[in-house]
Amino acid sequence: MDVKWHIAFCNVTFTEYAGMTYRDYYASPTNMLEAQLTAKTVAEKKFGAGTFITPCIDTPAVSFASYLGMTFIEPYDDELPYIDGQAPLLKEPVDVKCLHSGDPKTTGLMAKRWQAWQYYRSQGYEVRFGGHGGSILTTAHEISAGNILLWLAENPAGAECVLDAVTDADLAIRAFDESLCGATDSVYTGDDFSGLLSPEM
Repeated sequence: MDVKWHIAFCNVTFTEYAGMTYRDYYASPTNMLEAQLTAKTVAEKKFGAGTFITPCIDTPAVSFASYLGMTFIEPYDDELPYIDGQAPLLKEPVDVKCLHSGDPKTTGLMAKRWQAWQYYRSQGYEVRFGGHGGSILTTAHEISAGNILLWLAENPAGAECVLDAVTDADLAIRAFDESLCGATDSVYTGDDFSGLLSPEM
């Protein structure tokens, strides 16, 4: 198949096509599914490209950091939740010893993913739980207020322990997903901050 172009849809498109705010979109899995199905109808009519939007569980990017215990802020206006950069979980690499991931069913914004997974399944959509994105350095950046980049230069061994801990937590979520949905041979990786590393690092 010779693909000439590719269309990617995310929360920006879903909410725009559905005429829904981010706040309402993330308020409940009912709203989320409604927005995705509306966007699907609009996009397929607009582009005439057939079925290419599949309903999926969507949670804000800070969900994984909140699963590790990072404080997040719910804004009053139409913005996405964001982490509290003034209260990092790790102030020094040694603090990683106190880093504990919780129960994905009840911890942070990951709990909303659990609620959404249950709802989508009840509506007949065979979605995966997901939640593991391979964003190891980005997550480490979030929970250390950016200091992971400094530690990579000044304390590589300590930084490696931090990255290992985040990787273990990511793999734990993947294992949870597979316990619910069966094995998968595909993984999405989107580590925005990895581009800041030199090959030497």
